[in-house]
Amino acid sequence: MRCPSCGFEQAKAKACLRCGEPLEVTKHGALFWLAVAGGGVVLLGVGGYLAMLFMIIGSEESDVAETFVLQSADVRKAVGGEPEVAWLRDGSITSTDSVNGKARFVLTATGPKGEAKVVVNLMRSGSAWGITQAGIIGGNGSVSAISRDRVRAP
Repeated sequence: MRCPSCGFEQAKAKACLRCGEPLEVTKHGALFWLAVAGGGVVLLGVGGYLAMLFMIIGSEESDVAETFVLQSADVRKAVGGEPEVAWLRDGSITSTDSVNGKARFVLTATGPKGEAKVVVNLMRSGSAWGITQAGIIGGNGSVSAISRDRVRAP
């Protein structure tokens, strides 16, 4: 603890050992604790969002959508070559049980000509996820359909 009058550094005490001035112990006020609590809430929110994001990214549904985008001839044409898919994606998964469900993802594919946002809708029937609809989102927000038949064989 440092004396505010003379600057003498000493262990915690009621008065300075050099000059005798009383030392005040600083206590944190309500505003400090409010800021600490607010910071904790923000950290919990960010942690929850990241956990949800990584659950979506690591899901089987997301892998099926990404494989479709990587193999789509229409996407390759839009980006001018072999597409690369960004790891960050927007999506939602709705599963009613372990047999049925729906999912929707918006993935960003990039290539030599630029990037394309691709929306992929999936449905689970039984144990497999299948593509129900897919399209490339244009600059004005319009969606042009991607043929599910124009996927190259792996």
